[in-house]
Amino acid sequence: MTERRRTIQWLRRRRRGAAEPPAAAEPPPEPAPAEADVPPLPEEEGLAAEPEVEAAELALPEEEAESETGMELGEAEAAASPAVDALRQLARALVPVLRAAQARKPAALQEVIAAVRRLVELAQDEDAFGALELWLAEHEAALRALDEHVGDLVVKSANTLVYALKVARVLEMPEAMRTKLVLAAALHTVALARIPEEVRNKPSALEDKERELVARTWSEGAAWLKQSGLADAEVLRAIEEVPERLDGSGPKGLSGNEISTLGRILGLLSMFEALIHYRPWRKRLLPRDAVAAIIKEHKRRFEHAHLKALIESVSLYPPGTWVRLNSGEIAEVVRTHLHHPLRPVVEVRYAKSGEPVVPRRVDLLEMPNLRIEACMYPEELPHARSQRQAER
Repeated sequence: MTERRRTIQWLRRRRRGAAEPPAAAEPPPEPAPAEADVPPLPEEEGLAAEPEVEAAELALPEEEAESETGMELGEAEAAASPAVDALRQLARALVPVLRAAQARKPAALQEVIAAVRRLVELAQDEDAFGALELWLAEHEAALRALDEHVGDLVVKSANTLVYALKVARVLEMPEAMRTKLVLAAALHTVALARIPEEVRNKPSALEDKERELVARTWSEGAAWLKQSGLADAEVLRAIEEVPERLDGSGPKGLSGNEISTLGRILGLLSMFEALIHYRPWRKRLLPRDAVAAIIKEHKRRFEHAHLKALIESVSLYPPGTWVRLNSGEIAEVVRTHLHHPLRPVVEVRYAKSGEPVVPRRVDLLEMPNLRIEACMYPEELPHARSQRQAER
């Protein structure tokens, strides 16, 4: 069977699945953050607010009843983590591409395309993907430091393509389509690079002219990629359609099947990535809260099957998440169990007193009396609190 025929059959299965009635309702998620805490993204500003809807059929997994930086790797670690090495190569290759997009000059894309293909192939291995996800969570600051002007966009590309790999696996995408989605995820930030930095990083709401600029930049970014030699029409279309929404509320007013499958998925993943990372105008959200916010505020703007895939693929405690255990110890999640998302493998780093300890790994699946009580942001860790107190 040809790759084209496999892709056609996959699309038909997805459409049939979207037409089927939803499964029996699960318990609703915890209340999503207030709308004031989740202001619209730049590409979302000016859109009508979504009415509050029942999200039972898209409910997040229930908590258990009892639960409430350097860039360079050592040679041994790099050799043991080829997927991580591929991501490092991709990040470095993205910097000159994003800088060229910023300067409105053509760029060579071959190195980025080659790195994406290698990454897609290597990430099929579960252990390799787990190492990749953990490495990215721990090295975001180093990725951002690659370039003072576009480092934040390198981070967004890296995170979005990891989510693309996860969602593609849940949707059982054919390899060719999976590669297109990941390539679009890696390159979609060229559109944002064309936005002046003072607008992109503006700490307050955008003005009308600035919103119009942001709305235009997606088409301009796709056109720039085409001029730079990207010939894949599906990838170009997906990037152009990032701000479009299923209900027609995007800048071009495209709706339903007028938006490509890849465009619909990429738009969702780009929004999710934005919500769980800091932006100048708001705080970031934990993954669970970000999904809940999307369901509450934007459910009708995204395809049901894609939302379900995002919920299924995004762990409540992804690698790199800091958690407090019921023992009072603080640990970092280093690996997740596919069918036991609430019982990951963690590495204990701090004692209950807040003092650093010799790191030790604990598999919560094998320790029924030990559980996660709460998630923590890195700035909430004992050493970060001590540093802030010292600065005062």
